[in-house]
Amino acid sequence: MRLKTDGIYYAYLRKSREDREAEIHGEGETLARHENILKDLAERYGIQISEWYREVVSGETIAARPEMLRLLNDIESSHPDGILVIEIERLARGDTRDQGLIMETLKYCSTTVITPMKVYDPSNEMDEEYFEFGLFMSRREYKTIKRRLITGRYAAAKEGKWTAGKVPYGYESYKLKAQKGYSLKIIPEEAEVVRLVYQMYLHGSPETNGLPAGAKRIADALNLMQIPSKTNGQWTPGVIRDMLTNCVYAGRIRCGRRKLKKTVRNGTIIRSSPIQKDYSEYSGLHEPIIDIETYEAAQRRFEQRSNRPPFLDSGIKNPLAGVLRCGKCGHALIRRPHAPKETQDWYLCKYCDMPGAALDDVEEKVILGLEEWLKEYSITVGDDNVTVITSEVLKKQLKVKQSKLQELMRRQNKIYELFETEIYDSDTFKDRITASKQETDRAKAEISELERRYKEQAALEANKDAMIPKVQHVLDTYWSSSPGERNMMLKEVVQKIEYSKETRGTKKYVPDFRLKIYPRL
Repeated sequence: MRLKTDGIYYAYLRKSREDREAEIHGEGETLARHENILKDLAERYGIQISEWYREVVSGETIAARPEMLRLLNDIESSHPDGILVIEIERLARGDTRDQGLIMETLKYCSTTVITPMKVYDPSNEMDEEYFEFGLFMSRREYKTIKRRLITGRYAAAKEGKWTAGKVPYGYESYKLKAQKGYSLKIIPEEAEVVRLVYQMYLHGSPETNGLPAGAKRIADALNLMQIPSKTNGQWTPGVIRDMLTNCVYAGRIRCGRRKLKKTVRNGTIIRSSPIQKDYSEYSGLHEPIIDIETYEAAQRRFEQRSNRPPFLDSGIKNPLAGVLRCGKCGHALIRRPHAPKETQDWYLCKYCDMPGAALDDVEEKVILGLEEWLKEYSITVGDDNVTVITSEVLKKQLKVKQSKLQELMRRQNKIYELFETEIYDSDTFKDRITASKQETDRAKAEISELERRYKEQAALEANKDAMIPKVQHVLDTYWSSSPGERNMMLKEVVQKIEYSKETRGTKKYVPDFRLKIYPRL
């Protein structure tokens, strides 16, 4: 094909992933080498290149490639005679819409594509098919490379290698000897800070007045100690939360935690990388900074944390905030400040008609319950008004449910016998057996849930010795602490407290409510 020697021609250069890898191995700078090839190509055809477009960023779509956007805009406005590229795959490896946009722009502007192998004329039907096929194969090759890279990343993670980009605080990456990939090496001074963060979060430290602290309080403490962060800036609660939930500190490698998600909004593709719940974890080659037991303890506390952590400086006035729950509807009870003529604050449920109780009375009964728990581990306080749910309690409930299930199965067999002896007609049998099966299924589900809770509670009680010092600390310091400190301490030893009361409106107030305390073992 003959080209106009006095026409307008552009040249487009773009690095591929393979080019960057070749540069690492010493094969020279890619764009400079390709520029020389295109200059020789222009000389061969006797044409002059009036504008160069050099793309040095790697983008899947046109929107991520500023030089390609500039090129398309110039083609639309100037209608050049041709564009020189090393290969048509350099123009687009994006989705079908991007490839269609490039094809239509070249076609309607009558711009030929000149490569060392072939000159493509978009107005020629045969060349158009070749061009479209080349773009299609480019897209397939891109997907293949991308899939191969993802597979390689997962394979490296399974081998315990470091596959992420940003190295977490406390570590530095290094190249593995005699093999591909990287691993992590501990930075001793930063590792001590990581251990301090976990200590403050789980058990407290002098900087947190000996009490377990949340992410904000830990960040404030580190800033007050003038410990620099990874970026030599200020510590933030978000950075602390990431540190507390990062399994790399326990010698693990996670992969697939953030996956690219694309959504369309007003015709524009929006890309985000939300945290996935089903990401993979593998044993790492690197040395852990903390032991796995400490990490798992932090995860349990993180999952059980309140949506609004009661920091000591927040002015909290409810010592049982987030702990005391209604035994009827399950919602947290609220504290109602006392009226001018009253002397006590009250606990009330704003979601149902559960009668309330005085705050001081509830607090006293909670502490009384913990004292008895510490002595006997299974307690009954004040005419069965306070009960701690232990494995023995759950075991008794389980036996009752199992006996009920056996009785239901006997009734079900009786229904079959009555039908077989023709005492029940078909309609009566269907009604009776359907109702019986529904009741049996409910009983089985309840038994399954109780068995799960029983196993959990039994396992937790096996570690009760670790809880005894914590409960003793609560009893020793509770009444001398502020409401916020009381709340923090109670959440360390109690999962929840269920409150129930039957009577209301008595002339003389009697604290006849009941509490069920669920220890956090």
